[in-house]
Amino acid sequence: MGTFLDGEAAVDALSLDLAWVEQELKVKPQDAGVLTVRGDSMEPTLQHGDMLLFTKRLPELLFEGIYLIRCNALLMVKRLLLQPGHRVLVVSDNPAYPPFEVSEQAELTDFAVIGRVAWTGRRLRA
Repeated sequence: MGTFLDGEAAVDALSLDLAWVEQELKVKPQDAGVLTVRGDSMEPTLQHGDMLLFTKRLPELLFEGIYLIRCNALLMVKRLLLQPGHRVLVVSDNPAYPPFEVSEQAELTDFAVIGRVAWTGRRLRA
């Protein structure tokens, strides 16, 4: 089952070479955040326990990808697919979780894109 996180407090830390983060991931260290995946809603792409590095610096126009979002005060990692008419389809990679749509007229009281996922790492399981 997917897990929702309350708040936006940083609880994870990860050491990476800053030059590599900037050159390879195109993420400025001061804009970076790290979190641990909880739940299975983004499997097989992201697995429970994976570490994510995300950037809080977002382009003016979003492009499709995996993002950290806030929806009704809950933090989630989801795939965003752009739709015609200024709509966004919020998708879990695990088909057990249905997608939902967000538009300018959405009834959601709280929706924001917090960051774009730039990197993931996981422990190898034998």
